Amino acid sequence: MNRSNFRVFIVLLATLAICAPHFAFSDSWAIRNGITSAIKSEPGFGQHELEIDASRGIVTLSGMVASEGDRQFVDQVARKQRGVSEVRNLITVNSTWDNGGMSAEESKRLAQEIVNLIQQTPQLKFSRIEVRTRGASVELSGQVQSQQIIAKAIAVAQSVPGVRNVSSKLVTQSTAN
Repeated sequence: MNRSNFRVFIVLLATLAICAPHFAFSDSWAIRNGITSAIKSEPGFGQHELEIDASRGIVTLSGMVASEGDRQFVDQVARKQRGVSEVRNLITVNSTWDNGGMSAEESKRLAQEIVNLIQQTPQLKFSRIEVRTRGASVELSGQVQSQQIIAKAIAVAQSVPGVRNVSSKLVTQSTAN
């Protein structure tokens, strides 16, 4: 290797050493973000308090979820993320979080039924409303255009058979700004 090529090699090596931590951070952020997005988009995912740590392809999941099904769901979501080589699942199930006698699958079906009804309702179908269920309890969140839309979304959720109560974290666009 001549001197010129050697200098180029050293510069490239130094650049890689400086930039490598940034790429690792970027990949870790992408993995955490992918897992979080997938969990949030799952209708009916139960109550949870999760921490997701990703470093060099190794994901550590910790915290609590409402059911073993939710624990397994988070594990599978993490394993499917691009760039994940290992998952350490330290999540525990908090059996004190009451699902009202409803299974996780029934709760997910209830959430999907509400989502479908929202999408079929002309005043709501273009709104960005997230639906979460824990047993027969429903939580609506997101940003909508008016208080009337909030009231309509609550009424739609309450109209679904099996819903015990509905809480709203919906905000209007003027409130959110």
